[in-house]
Order: sequence, then C-alpha cells, then structure tokens
Amino acid sequence: MKYLIVIVSIFLLSCDMENPSKDLPLRVAERYGVDAFEHLNNINFTFNVKKGEKQVLRDWKWYPKSNLVIKYTENDTIEYKRSNISESNKKNDGQFINDSYWLLFPLHLKWDKGGYDYTVAENVRSPITDSLTTKLVIKYKSDQGYTPGDIYELFLDSDLRIVEWIYRPNGSKNGKGVVWEGEKDFNGVKIPLNHRNKDGSFKLWFENVEVN
Repeated sequence: MKYLIVIVSIFLLSCDMENPSKDLPLRVAERYGVDAFEHLNNINFTFNVKKGEKQVLRDWKWYPKSNLVIKYTENDTIEYKRSNISESNKKNDGQFINDSYWLLFPLHLKWDKGGYDYTVAENVRSPITDSLTTKLVIKYKSDQGYTPGDIYELFLDSDLRIVEWIYRPNGSKNGKGVVWEGEKDFNGVKIPLNHRNKDGSFKLWFENVEVN
C-alpha cells in the first residue's frame, strides 16, 4: 500500500507538470493572498486615476465580512451594505466595484470562480515591456456583474505575478493595456499600487492603503 501511494503521488505530480495551466487562475489568486484576505476585518484605500488632464480621487473603507462600504467625499460620508443597495447608492456601488477590482482583481480569480472561462498560452511576449510571459485570458460570462462579457488578458511572469494586463470591457476588440508595478505586501495580501499605459497618458494608483 505504501508503494502504491508513492506511485499515485508521482503520477499526479507528473500530470501537473505536464499541464501547468491546470487551475492557473486559482494559483494566481493564492499567490496574491486570497486566503489571507479571508481573515481580515477591513481595508482602506484611496483610488486615483489620471487620464490626460482629468483626475479622479475616491476614498473608501470596506468591511468584507459584513459587506459594509464607506465612501468619504469632501462634503459627506456615505455608508451602505452591498447586500442591500438602494437606488441612490447604485452609482456609488458601481464606482466601488470598479475601484476595488483594480485594487484586488487577482483575488477575484477565486471569488468569481464559475463566473468566467479562461484560456492559457505559454511563452507570449507582453505588449508593453516585451517580457516573456504566460498569457492567461479571463472571459466573464454574459450574465455576470455590472459589465458582463468583460475580458482580461493577464501576462504572468514565472512567479505568477501580473506584469501587464489588457482590459477589454464587454469583450471589445480595443482594450486598455497597462503595466502592474509597485507591489507591496499588506498582512499577506499582495497589492500592486501603480498602473500606467505605455506612453504615460493614463495612470492609476492607490494611496493610504491599510489592511487590518
């Protein structure tokens, strides 16, 4: 029996080595700390985006266990629960989904499992930095989320770190390609803080990140 267990283990390991794309989205989520996030109480962050001369800033606090979201504006503090979104908070929740997806997208590869299909291609050059990567394409199903049919083309290094991505809203052919930079570890959750396109005309970054 002991030898049989060893043989089975070697066989399973061999299968995984022959199929490195197996469960790749889940492995990326684990690499970014999805399991550590489950033990956290709250997360604060400031979302910044600059496109040309236009700049947007939004401050958030999120309690994942209760799904309480707090948005801080210059003149007000808005609180709501994502389990009970009023008509007046639909716009705020749309902004929160956008901002938190940029912040924690890799974790959604586990959270949204079953809501997307994926494909994998090895030895692909990333379009901006010309890095040799594994390309993981995530395609959300047509009935999922605020923007169904979204496609994310992720370019991964050998450590399963996202080097770049191309975001294609609603499956459009023309996507937004940006690099992922400035990764920091917050209590086991790895968050890239800076994103930019090739010519620097689009920049998106996070400040005041606290994970507790």
